Amino acid sequence: MSWVDKHLTSSNAAPGSPPETDHGTGNHFPRDMLSWFLWKKVSVFTSEHPLFKTQTSIIEYPEPLDKTGTEPDPIKIWSMALRIQSHHPERMKNPTPYPELNGVLREFTLRIQNILQSNFIGAYLQGSFAVGGFDQHSDVDFIVATDERLSSHEVDALQVLHDRIYHLDSEWAKHLEGSYFPKEILRDYTKEGMDLWYLDHGARSLIRSDHCNTILVRWVVRDMGVPLAGPAPKELVDPIPTERLREDIYQTLMEWGQQILDDPSPYENRFYQGFIVLNYCRMLHDLHQGVPGSKQDGAAWAKQNLDPAWSPLIEAAWTCRPDPAKQVQQPPDPQAFKKILKFVQHIMIKSESFMKP
Repeated sequence: MSWVDKHLTSSNAAPGSPPETDHGTGNHFPRDMLSWFLWKKVSVFTSEHPLFKTQTSIIEYPEPLDKTGTEPDPIKIWSMALRIQSHHPERMKNPTPYPELNGVLREFTLRIQNILQSNFIGAYLQGSFAVGGFDQHSDVDFIVATDERLSSHEVDALQVLHDRIYHLDSEWAKHLEGSYFPKEILRDYTKEGMDLWYLDHGARSLIRSDHCNTILVRWVVRDMGVPLAGPAPKELVDPIPTERLREDIYQTLMEWGQQILDDPSPYENRFYQGFIVLNYCRMLHDLHQGVPGSKQDGAAWAKQNLDPAWSPLIEAAWTCRPDPAKQVQQPPDPQAFKKILKFVQHIMIKSESFMKP
């Protein structure tokens, strides 16, 4: 039995026909989206189906599918399927492969719509659940687009909402992180850096912060954002030139790096021991490619393109990801942390060569 047959396709589907929808099988991935994608795998580049037609110029398969007998990475396939399907209704029903998280997101989105009413435009996942490379330890990054700036009454109601969401019977509810963007700020990337109402990872209430108000977030939302409700994200964000995106990545890489080197004390824990390494791999990868990628993409690229002496440090960074609330309370390995500071310095120097004309 093939990987597709084993994991995705319906036993009742006739040969050569799209697999039927079946949410009751207990499969890790919903069939209606992912198996449809895999059913089309051979003909996707020539298919006239409108679901695929507009995307064929940018699709590259992440791994061989059955043809060579190689089983694909299901997380990569899931991310690819979501990206291809753009604004398909089933995508909004099942925005992630984790049913429990999907339930939290449905509750979250419905309650926000009830509070904001006509001020609500849309809600979208960004970060790793949009770019790919997510796992059970990932933050759940989101943005909410609003017609106007939030009123004090709306903010008060949302403060109560976020506290209630945090106390839902799901660990995922404690990993939401994101901001509320008025439409005129979201659309225009030159308005980066303005404070928005922001929910920090692990927080129960909103604060004012520019954390999500970046060019990178806009790029991800526009080109890869996963709709929870509302119009296609490309309708809300103007196109961003690649060079402007690269400048933004370079600026973040250099400014944060200098901050870390000038005063490393806030980062001296096991969580940041991994977080810094993986993010600097990703930023250098994104700067080189001119397109945002995942932490996995960045780490793999860095191991292939940097001095092999850095590989053990990169590999060890993954051990710091599980249970971030616990890891942030633990001191880092002193020798490893010294290497991390040297790694940051090395990446900063390396990045300069990528920005030369």
